[in-house]
Amino acid sequence: MVHGVRVFVPRMLAHGEEAHIVNTASMAAVTNGPFSSIYYMTKHAVLGYTEALYHDLQMTQSNIGVSVLCPELIATRIADARRNRPGDLGGTDFCSPERDLVEGTLRDLAARRGIDPAVLAARVLAAIRERRFYILSEDGWRRSCEVRLEDVRLARNPTFSVPNADG
Repeated sequence: MVHGVRVFVPRMLAHGEEAHIVNTASMAAVTNGPFSSIYYMTKHAVLGYTEALYHDLQMTQSNIGVSVLCPELIATRIADARRNRPGDLGGTDFCSPERDLVEGTLRDLAARRGIDPAVLAARVLAAIRERRFYILSEDGWRRSCEVRLEDVRLARNPTFSVPNADG
């Protein structure tokens, strides 16, 4: 994502036409949970980077819009991402009961409640047309996000807030 911005934004600015960048994070960017600290950390970084990019482009009055996509569970094979890791790069070195629990839960939830990628695509297109920055889940993940923001606002210890049965 960083390299893409570094390569394409100067070209987009030079071209001068209206454009839009969508960086993909996750609802993990605005929530938090156990056994996936590196995943959550990277998604928080995508959000922070994209917010800063938005401000950079606003301050320069560019013609480039910016959005951050924070989807919920999508009907994909994200829980099976290890299948893409070459064996010589430690494809099984990262196994643990906790990781297996997270991957199994994701696999089950994506199959039962994951949204169709076409729904997400429509959500992204609407946000681009509206020049809306945050493209957030429309389900129970929103409440988990609100709980986290309230924790920060009140300077209280993090609450473990699992999305409700609808999310």
